[in-house]
Amino acid sequence: SSDCAFNCCRRLKEIRFNDDIEELGCVWTSDSDYMTTFEIPASVKKLDTRSLGFSKFSEIKLNENLKEIGKEAFVSCYNLKEITVPKDVEIIGENAFGYDVIISLDGYSLKKVDDFVIKGYPGSLAETYAKQHGFKFVDVTIKDISGLLTEGIKDTAYTGKNVTFNLVVKDGGTILRETT
Repeated sequence: SSDCAFNCCRRLKEIRFNDDIEELGCVWTSDSDYMTTFEIPASVKKLDTRSLGFSKFSEIKLNENLKEIGKEAFVSCYNLKEITVPKDVEIIGENAFGYDVIISLDGYSLKKVDDFVIKGYPGSLAETYAKQHGFKFVDVTIKDISGLLTEGIKDTAYTGKNVTFNLVVKDGGTILRETT
């Protein structure tokens, strides 16, 4: 859509959509200093060209029903450093994310955001897009365990005999795995 629904809405704090909306046109929230996160409604299957371009969102949550992401859908989202793409997305438009608009007297051009990260499923269109555009791709099926705490392993001198211990793996206060 060429008309943008929320242009110049400086005090915009929340956007709610009907539960049956399937296509999202231009939202354009570039003036809102209050909204940092935007969640695409579950019913939306298509994001139009530049639908969320120029917004100040630092986090955009795409729904699992999304099938099509339009051309330059997230262009010049300066606060957006990464996006997680659902595995069943069938179309990702040209320069859909990871690009900024550079305006000159001759018109506009796009500049790649070097540190942009695309998260998704291996073998998906998201991985293909990331590789084609030279973006870092993160496989969402691999759990990052670098922040997990372990208890029960202590420095023990090797004696040549079997050592037994209780191992507890925690994520914060939640026990993820315990062995004896």
